[in-house]
Amino acid sequence: MYIKFEAPTGTGIKETNEIIDKVEKKILTANFKDIEKILAVAGASSNPFDAGSSTPNKGSITVEYRDYEIREKSSKESTEELRLLVEGTPGAAITIDKENMGPPVGLPVNIEVSGEDYNTLGKLAEEIREYIKNIPGLVDVDDDYDAGKPELRVIIDRKRAALYGMNTSLIANTVRTAINGAEASKYRVMKMSMTSQCDCVKIKEVRRMHSKIL
Repeated sequence: MYIKFEAPTGTGIKETNEIIDKVEKKILTANFKDIEKILAVAGASSNPFDAGSSTPNKGSITVEYRDYEIREKSSKESTEELRLLVEGTPGAAITIDKENMGPPVGLPVNIEVSGEDYNTLGKLAEEIREYIKNIPGLVDVDDDYDAGKPELRVIIDRKRAALYGMNTSLIANTVRTAINGAEASKYRVMKMSMTSQCDCVKIKEVRRMHSKIL
């Protein structure tokens, strides 16, 4: 089961990680007996359309339940309890998805709004979302309207930068890393006769794993 987070476009990985960390602590504090493992990831997206792009405003928590035979409740009941627990968490849109066993399918309910004025479409989408969100049976009601990235213009004093041995390219890369993060390095994990490469040590991606020992 996946808890997906999407903060407003332009949100840095630090703020995204703080939001996910709050939800993560809520789940751990609630002490769900049927949860076996939790993997929290900030700064990465499971959406295939985001492949290759920087997503510091997105993240997820993967929840793995115990084997069916030893669960105290059904996964459906536990998922609904988790939904109520994380509902209303400020700072990001949160959706809960079950693992798909087959090919990807669309959402059960999908309303499309079309027109020529993008801002008007955004307002209409918000009105529709507010109108239908309390219909029994509907959960995780959301829209894909994106107001765009907030901008901050940096004006570089080239003469002063040169005095410190810096140029516009170096400063731009530093600012980009501060906002979007960058892959720091890779390391190899040696275990018995198996070697695997892990790239989860990243500035741009934060991972945490919790496993319950029974």
